[in-house]
Amino acid sequence: METPGAVFKISVLASQRSLLGEAPFHDSVSNVLYYVDSLNGDFLQLNLTSGNESKIHVGGSATIMIPYQNNPQNFLVTYDNQILKLNWETQETELIVRIPDNEEGTEKFNDGKCDKTGRLLIGSVTTNISYGGTVPNASALYRLDGNSLVKLVGGISVSNGMGWSNDEEQKNFYLNDFGKRIIYQFDYNLEDGALCKQ
Repeated sequence: METPGAVFKISVLASQRSLLGEAPFHDSVSNVLYYVDSLNGDFLQLNLTSGNESKIHVGGSATIMIPYQNNPQNFLVTYDNQILKLNWETQETELIVRIPDNEEGTEKFNDGKCDKTGRLLIGSVTTNISYGGTVPNASALYRLDGNSLVKLVGGISVSNGMGWSNDEEQKNFYLNDFGKRIIYQFDYNLEDGALCKQ
């Protein structure tokens, strides 16, 4: 959409350089931006008021960083094929769940989002060196239920990009399969997190 006469300015907010900065989450109460450097395996915080920056390095592949509502020092994060609880103050992690072994190759978590109830949906990507990279149709979309994963959709190549419709009940869920260049739309049940493909 064009805005006549508007002048936009782009400026650098963080001094931290990322190999692949992703998954921004803005806490509007504290005015803090959380994000990950996926390829460096870093979890980062940027205070947009003071400009202070901090990070925790875990290595591997880091793809999401979502604060707990009841304790802003705790975060739901990913490390390769694991979902962890990370305490920012102590830098201690607690394993919540890991992706089961995949015969097709090494399956890791990729993009993930929470619905308005705080329920996490998260996708994956599977690679195999002998195959030469990403394995088509070998990944999935999962829902985190407590300490277990529920596979909602299989046959995904690269799950990367998801969101819900803006209605109060979030009746539609959208999933981007980057590998196939397809965006899927599903009916979404906010009460139990179930999907129904349209």
